[in-house]
Amino acid sequence: MNNKLNLYRRNGKKVYIRQPKFTELSFVESLWSNKENMGEIGKTYSFPKEKWDMFYRKMVQPTDGKNFYCLIYSLDEKAIGEVSFHGYNSATKVARINIKIHHMHRRKGYGEEALKLLLEYYFLNLVERQ
Repeated sequence: MNNKLNLYRRNGKKVYIRQPKFTELSFVESLWSNKENMGEIGKTYSFPKEKWDMFYRKMVQPTDGKNFYCLIYSLDEKAIGEVSFHGYNSATKVARINIKIHHMHRRKGYGEEALKLLLEYYFLNLVERQ
């Protein structure tokens, strides 16, 4: 995958969100495979390297136009979670939202801010254009 892509980034006061580089999917793999991170949704999810390419093309670059995915980073450049929307319907302007914060970084306001940053993208870059 091309690591010289112009990846979306939006800054907040506590965190920033950015579309990941392909190699950063290793964080996603570790986030989804950790029971403490995923326990609230019921189970862990296996994300082997064989699935990365398809995921990246659908969710990040070039994207299918219905999905958008970012990692959440602390201000000291560490990935701490993910935020995304899935299944955008241009007729109804509805999509499903996802947010996961690594269990060691919860209850610090990171998720709330990341969600606001995602919604700024959603309403300013996607819904307004259609």
